[in-house]
Amino acid sequence: MIEDEPRIASFIEFGLTAEGFTVEVADNGADGLGLAESAGFDVIVLDLMLPRMIGEEVLRRLRAGGACHDKCVSPGWVKIGWCEDRSGRTPCGREDIGW
Repeated sequence: MIEDEPRIASFIEFGLTAEGFTVEVADNGADGLGLAESAGFDVIVLDLMLPRMIGEEVLRRLRAGGACHDKCVSPGWVKIGWCEDRSGRTPCGREDIGW
């Protein structure tokens, strides 16, 4: 998971761990990209508003470098509420980020 808000990361980690998943957390985009590229994850939960590299750039680089393969990279759950406040920004939704 790439999430910089400790409370959100803890909440998601708790839920995933309770379901039997092993979770690793990076708290910024640059470290998250490095972690995602170096380890064999099944799923990446990706925030969009991150320090050191925004989530959209992390996603672009993962896709360009082939690190995504058949993983589900999932920024949509954060993006829905975030984009509507940004004037001039591309409308949000799963189609807009290449689902």
